[in-house]
Amino acid sequence: MTTWPDFDVPNLSEFQTFMKDYRELKCAESHRYSPTLVHCTAGVGRTGTFIVADLLQIYKESNCVYYDIPGIILQMRRCRPSMVQKVARLLTLSFVGIVDGIMKTSTSERKHGIQWTAWIQLDDSDFADDLAFLSHSHEQMQIKTTSVAEASASAGLNIHKGNHT
Repeated sequence: MTTWPDFDVPNLSEFQTFMKDYRELKCAESHRYSPTLVHCTAGVGRTGTFIVADLLQIYKESNCVYYDIPGIILQMRRCRPSMVQKVARLLTLSFVGIVDGIMKTSTSERKHGIQWTAWIQLDDSDFADDLAFLSHSHEQMQIKTTSVAEASASAGLNIHKGNHT
């Protein structure tokens, strides 16, 4: 992955490829027990997003069916304040890319999908379908982002909505 602008979200397909390549390298016998060092400019935004994405992949590989993303972020923030700074990153990577990949894997393996549980519920959960996601207008995404930011704030996450245009 060559670009991921500070205070912004990466290209989703590049990020998915990057995470896939990382997991393959990490699972190789020669790197299995080697620590991973991840750091961005401040060490919280992109770094935190990467860590959440990696944790969710680990949970998926261990057949975990409960993904408490807000809980993961709260725990990370106890260790390092400000982890995962922007709701746009959380939406783009966690709710779209990772859930999409998990659900595609579940359905391709003839499973009945996964149990998705979070502290907040979006009014429609069509993010698993790439085409449905692309059909959402910019205004609809702003409304959803604002809704998630409000729900996150009420749960004490204080994720900054920022400029997600």
